[in-house]
Amino acid sequence: MKNLQKQYIRSSHRILLKEGVRKWNLWKNNNPDIVPNLVQAYLFSENLSGVDFCQTNLSQGDLRNADLRNANLYRAICDRANLVSANLSGANLIKANLIESNLSNAKLDFADLRDASLSSANLVRTCAHNANLAGAYLIHASLREADLKGANLQSANLCGAYLINSNLIEANLIEANLNIADCIGANFGGAVLIRANCSCTNLRGTNLRSANLIKADLSGADLSGADLSGADLSGANLRNAILDDVKVRRTRFRYNLGISKAIQLSLAQKGAVFCD
Repeated sequence: MKNLQKQYIRSSHRILLKEGVRKWNLWKNNNPDIVPNLVQAYLFSENLSGVDFCQTNLSQGDLRNADLRNANLYRAICDRANLVSANLSGANLIKANLIESNLSNAKLDFADLRDASLSSANLVRTCAHNANLAGAYLIHASLREADLKGANLQSANLCGAYLINSNLIEANLIEANLNIADCIGANFGGAVLIRANCSCTNLRGTNLRSANLIKADLSGADLSGADLSGADLSGANLRNAILDDVKVRRTRFRYNLGISKAIQLSLAQKGAVFCD
């Protein structure tokens, strides 16, 4: 009986949504205590711009190519949802559950994903210019070739994430957790990584030109072939870090753990600046 009741509720909510965003939002506004059930809903290529999906259950839904610009998905349940190529620009995804969701090739420009759960999510080639991901959980998420230029990832948890060839130019990664993340070939040019946890992080071949790494933990990190030109590593922990073939022209070092006299001399010969 309960299963039949759930199926009826789910069906009625889908029918209501088919009547248009305006009618759905009016119903949602008049029934704030009802949690809409759209589990496994087929919303492929639907125009849902500005829709109110606050706390809506969209688990395992098919939202490929859907237009969700400026949608309200505050605390929405979207785990394992298919959002491939969906347009979520400007959407409110604060505290949304997007665990194991597929957001590859999706647009998240200026979206608000503060404290959102994106662990094990697929964000391959996702475009998220200036998106707010402060405090977001991106543990083991795949962000290969993602475009996160100017994004706010302050205090985000990217432990074990895949950021291969991703674009993080001028991104805010203050106190972000990048422990054991794979960032081969990523572009961190001008990014701010103050007090970021990059211990045992794979940063081979990365662009860290003019990046701010003050007091960052780079212990055990692999920086071989990385370009650190113009970066500030004052107070950074470099204990057991691999610094083979790094570019350090005008790179600033000061009070660094793990820098022996021999390494300091080698880096100075490459143009690094050591301050007292």
